[in-house]
Amino acid sequence: MEQQQALVVPGQHSQAIASEPLRVISLVAAGSILETYEFTVFIFLAPWISSTMFPAGVEAWVLQMQVLAVFAVGYLARPLGGIVIANIGDMIGRKRVFAFTLTLMALPTVVIGLLPGYATVGVWAPVLLILMRLLQGIAFGGEVPGACVFVGEHVAERRVGLAVGLIGGGMAFGIFLGVVTINLIMGSMEKADVAEYGWRIPFIVGGAFGLIAGYLRRYVHETPVFQELKAKQGVAREMPIKRLLRDYRKEVLLCVMLCVISATIVPNAILYAPVYMRTYMGMSNQFVGHIAMLAVLGLTIGCIVGGCLIDRFGPKKVTVAYCIGGTVSTYAFYLTMQSGPEGLQYLYPVVGFFAGAICLPYYALIYSFDAPVRYSGISLAYNIPNSLLGGVTPVLLGWLTVHDRLAPAHYQFICLLVGAIAVPMVWRLRKPLHI
Repeated sequence: MEQQQALVVPGQHSQAIASEPLRVISLVAAGSILETYEFTVFIFLAPWISSTMFPAGVEAWVLQMQVLAVFAVGYLARPLGGIVIANIGDMIGRKRVFAFTLTLMALPTVVIGLLPGYATVGVWAPVLLILMRLLQGIAFGGEVPGACVFVGEHVAERRVGLAVGLIGGGMAFGIFLGVVTINLIMGSMEKADVAEYGWRIPFIVGGAFGLIAGYLRRYVHETPVFQELKAKQGVAREMPIKRLLRDYRKEVLLCVMLCVISATIVPNAILYAPVYMRTYMGMSNQFVGHIAMLAVLGLTIGCIVGGCLIDRFGPKKVTVAYCIGGTVSTYAFYLTMQSGPEGLQYLYPVVGFFAGAICLPYYALIYSFDAPVRYSGISLAYNIPNSLLGGVTPVLLGWLTVHDRLAPAHYQFICLLVGAIAVPMVWRLRKPLHI
C-alpha cells in the first residue's frame, strides 16, 4: 500500500511540488538545522567545553585549540560514514538511511550535553567527547548527500534549485538557532553557571529535537526514482563505490573541487569571523552577537535566493556570481574592520548573503551522477573536501591570522576560485535526473 501511494509515473515529474515533497523538504531541513546548530554551539561554547573536558592549568589558547581539534575530528569520520551510508542508500533504498542518519546525529549530541567532566572521570572525558564527535561525523557524512538525493528525486525538476536553497536555508536557520540559544544563555545566566552546567543545555535540547525529527522521517515514502530503479531492476548489484572509481572518476574529481565552496565558506565567514572580531579586534560580545545575527539572516536569504536563481539561470552563472560577490564583500569586510567597527553592521550581512553559495554546489551534484550511484557519488564528492577543509578551517585560520590579519579573506578567495573554476566543467558532464 505504501508503495502504491508513493509511486509517481515519469509524466508526473513536471508537476509542482506536492504535499509529499513538501513534507520531505521539511524533514530534510530538520537534519540541516541540527547539523549547523550543533557545530555553531560547539564553536561558540568552546571555552567552556574545553575547561570542563580537559585538564586545568594550561593557557587559554591551548584549551581553545584542543577543543577546536576535537571539533575537527568529527570531520575526519565523514568520508567513511558517508561511503558506508551512501552505499546502503544506493543498494537498498534512500528512505531507510534517511531516518537513521538524523538519529545517529542526535544521540551523540544529547550525550555530549550529559558527559561528566575531566574532574570527575579524568582522561575519559576527552576520550568520550572525541567518540561522540566521531559518531556525529559518521552521521554527517551521510546526511547532506542523502538530503540532496531525497529532495532531488522527490520534487519537480523545475524546483530542484529552490529545494537545495531550502536545504541551505535550513542550515542557516540552524546557525540562527545556535546563536539565539547562546545569546539567551549568556544573557540569563551567570558565567559560573554557564561553566558549570549552562553550556550543556543547547546540546541536550538540540539532540532531543533531532530524535523527534528522526522518528518522523520513518513515515516518508521512498523516492519515485528509486522505486523506478527497483521496478526496472536497475538497482546497483555491485558496491557503488567500485563503479564510481571505475566509471565516474572525472565527475568525482570535479565535484570535489566544486564542494570546496560548501566545505569552507560558512566555517570561515559565519563561524570564524565572530571569533576574529572578539579575539583580534577586541570587539564586545554584544556587538559581535548582534551583527552575527544579521549575517545569518543574510545567509538565509542568500541560500533561498540563490536556489531560485539557479532554477531560472542555471548553476554556472549563479555560482560564479556568488563567488565574485563573496570575494569582494569579504575583503571589504576585513579591510574595514582594521579601522574599527563602523560600517560592519552593513557589510557583514552582505558577506552572509554571498555565503549562501554553500548550497549552490548541491544542485550540480544531483545532476552529476546516474541514479544507481547518485547517493554514493554525491557522498564521496561532498565529504572529501569537508573532511579535509571543513573541520580544520577554524583551526587553520586561527594560526594564519597570527601572521596576516587578512588571512580569512585570502583563504576565502582561494576556495571560491577553485569552486568557480570547477562549476562549468561539472555542468558539462551532467546526467539525467530521472530514469
